[in-house]
Amino acid sequence: MNARVAALAASEGGRVALVHGPTRLTYAALDARANALAHALIRRGIHAEHRVALRLERSPDAFVAILAVLKAGAAYLPIDPDAPPERRDTVIRQAGARLLLTDVPGEGAACPCLRLDDPDAFAGPATDPGLTLHPDQLAYVIFTSGSTGQPKGVAVAHGPLAMHAAAVGARYGLTRDDRVLHLIALSFDGATEAWLAALFHGGRLVIGEPRAWTAPDILDTIRREGVTVTGMSPALLISLAEAHAQAGGGRLPVRSWTAGGEAFGLDAFRAVRRTFAPARIINGYGPTETVITPLLLAVDPEADAAAVAGGDWLPIGTPVGARTAYVLDA
Repeated sequence: MNARVAALAASEGGRVALVHGPTRLTYAALDARANALAHALIRRGIHAEHRVALRLERSPDAFVAILAVLKAGAAYLPIDPDAPPERRDTVIRQAGARLLLTDVPGEGAACPCLRLDDPDAFAGPATDPGLTLHPDQLAYVIFTSGSTGQPKGVAVAHGPLAMHAAAVGARYGLTRDDRVLHLIALSFDGATEAWLAALFHGGRLVIGEPRAWTAPDILDTIRREGVTVTGMSPALLISLAEAHAQAGGGRLPVRSWTAGGEAFGLDAFRAVRRTFAPARIINGYGPTETVITPLLLAVDPEADAAAVAGGDWLPIGTPVGARTAYVLDA
């Protein structure tokens, strides 16, 4: 991932990489800023296999920080900025985080802290640290409650993550002309797929506000920024379709909608399809342990609706990339 962003920064540095409201960050600025922060992390003793916790509000610098951690050879640990101190500190301790990067005001944490507004955070050189990353080297740790209700860390290495970014981008047909709306909280693994695939393929990432925005806010952003690809929970997608229909419908620039994170009922799917026709709708499925969405079903505009009939839920599709799926029982 670092190499792809660096290559784009060198060849087409003026291209916009990140959008957040009126703020635009080019690939050159993204790479340079991430390099500077990576050097600050290295000065603090961060290196391969170290975990760096991220408690950050949604902004371009949140994605700068993720890239910086990877450039420093470490692994990032995203934490919900609104998580209670007890939850935050439990996750930090269980993951063995060496450092917390934050831009959120508040009390201290269970490890040393570096604020992004610290003058030293971006005082380093804008050149790449030049570290070589091994495919088995840790890239991130995501905490999920799983089936127990207790926080459980899932570790993902660079090799599987890079494979998924390339493979899922190919399945989506992502290009540098795509504008991907990011509406998933950074503490969920689906957020990684959205930003990683967009930047991996040279597209533009439009940073949304999943907690603050209403359905009309999302629709306005889609129109204003020319969003072509986005993903969200089925519940949010359904509410978006309802709001769009109530506003009179009409064509949107989105060519691909993805629903993930929970089962997608067939009746809801049909309603969404009627509203957003002829856009493609994708159902993404997978446990965090199998790297985000190991299975996808894409229903293209020309697909016969009968092809996905026969049950109450949309099927979960076929394997993405170099994976094997096993059907173990009924």
